[in-house]
Amino acid sequence: SDIQNMRQQLDSASPAQEWQQSYDFYIQALDSFLRYLDLMQTIIEENDRMVDCNPRLDSLKQEWEGYVDDSINAMPI
Repeated sequence: SDIQNMRQQLDSASPAQEWQQSYDFYIQALDSFLRYLDLMQTIIEENDRMVDCNPRLDSLKQEWEGYVDDSINAMPI
């Protein structure tokens, strides 16, 4: 719920135009991270011991990390 609250705050924010792309990437990172957490929960609930080597989980992790990197790189510094 904390992540969803952060996302709602970012959605309702009105950043300066030069910061908008960074905000957009970070929102995508939060969405991807939520999908990652949902998948991890499903894997755990199914008692799948393959959490450490699950390709779908690894792919989502790379996706949200990529969005975070994109957000940082889009910051006007």
